[in-house]
Amino acid sequence: AYLIECLTADVLKTIQAMYRTSTTTDYVDIVQQRPPWILWQIQCYHMADRTFQKRNLNGTHTLCTEQHRVNTHSAQLYYRLSGWVDRSPSVSETRHDIQNVHSNRILRWKSVGAREHHDHWFQQWVDFHDRDTCKDVAWSWGIKGLSPMEQCHGDNLDERWWTSPSVYTLVSLTGASIMYRIALAMITRNVHWTVEKVAW
Repeated sequence: AYLIECLTADVLKTIQAMYRTSTTTDYVDIVQQRPPWILWQIQCYHMADRTFQKRNLNGTHTLCTEQHRVNTHSAQLYYRLSGWVDRSPSVSETRHDIQNVHSNRILRWKSVGAREHHDHWFQQWVDFHDRDTCKDVAWSWGIKGLSPMEQCHGDNLDERWWTSPSVYTLVSLTGASIMYRIALAMITRNVHWTVEKVAW
């Protein structure tokens, strides 16, 4: 049971992922260079009655009616931005460490006019696709490649010879995996990063 826990633990997945991920600097640079996207979405629907028979405890049946949702027309569109600029801060790189970069994101409009221009065309688009009695409407935005939590590594992580799956497996066989996990935690740092894009 001990070996099974060791070989399926999150720490092993962390070690295996280390050398498949980017450095923190590379990851931040990639996200900063990528444009934001804005997605419009609409789902039209109406409510309809559905009649069915419900069996009672005494064996009789009761005729029941309930409403259910019927989805009809739906559409989505990526809004074309006129321009954008990145205002995200850099993330400090610490030598020989592993960084768990926790990201949140902020989209700001360059001006009130830019926001009003977007909202105007969004409403025009919604009105065009409004084809039923009810609708769910939303717009969202994001950045390709941005993850809520990205595990990155330092430029010189290879110098820590013991941060490898084979060493972890050997240590686990000796019954000292707890000490290994403590040592790994000591070189792991959680970083909170705010990605800010300004669009128009």
